[in-house]
Amino acid sequence: MINGLARSTGVSFAGFVLMLAGLSPLQVFANDQYCSVSGKHQAVYFSPRVGANNEELRLYKQSLSSQLKALAVGDRLTFLAANERGIVQIFSSCMPGCPDQGIIGQFLGLGGSCAVTKAKADKNVFLSQYVSSAKRIMDGAFEGSGDIMLTLSAVATHIDNDGDKQTEYVVISSMQDSFDNSEETLDAWFVNVIQQDRIPERLPDAKVSGLSINAQLISFWEDIYAIKDQEFSYF
Repeated sequence: MINGLARSTGVSFAGFVLMLAGLSPLQVFANDQYCSVSGKHQAVYFSPRVGANNEELRLYKQSLSSQLKALAVGDRLTFLAANERGIVQIFSSCMPGCPDQGIIGQFLGLGGSCAVTKAKADKNVFLSQYVSSAKRIMDGAFEGSGDIMLTLSAVATHIDNDGDKQTEYVVISSMQDSFDNSEETLDAWFVNVIQQDRIPERLPDAKVSGLSINAQLISFWEDIYAIKDQEFSYF
């Protein structure tokens, strides 16, 4: 449906999704002047479940906040929306701010080429776009995941194509197609994906956040990853 609407409006799929999120491609914050050579790069694939309940939304918000708090000045954050139909990059930019110059330097106004006031303003823009785009995705501007296996396949392909070994990849997802952690449901799901050969050829080498820390759900994914000789990592 989204692809059809995008074609009817004459814009690209990625551009159309950004329009839905209230961000045109030209408005997306992409100021790289704050990037640090020693800074880390974190790519966050946000994939809320279609019809997510309040508990899932709470876990998403908690994970999104943790990712933001983990950033230091000069670190790059690439924020992407993911579902079974593909990946859309919302923005990729470095955390604005001036290098720590000590109390004397701050008092004397010594900042080199870094304008403190502008850096603070740019940081506010960075934070605002991260928070507002995440909220709009959760509110349904970007259709969430209805098939987590296919979504993980899309994420794995995107990561493999990126091929940057220095990037820290994170998937924020419920890791379920329904919010039912009962042993009976998870066992039936496991049998279904095995019998129908629905496990992706390759699962994403990424840390997972946003899922319910439930022993049975964790065990499910550890078993799924083990089938592909991969390790399930979550936090």
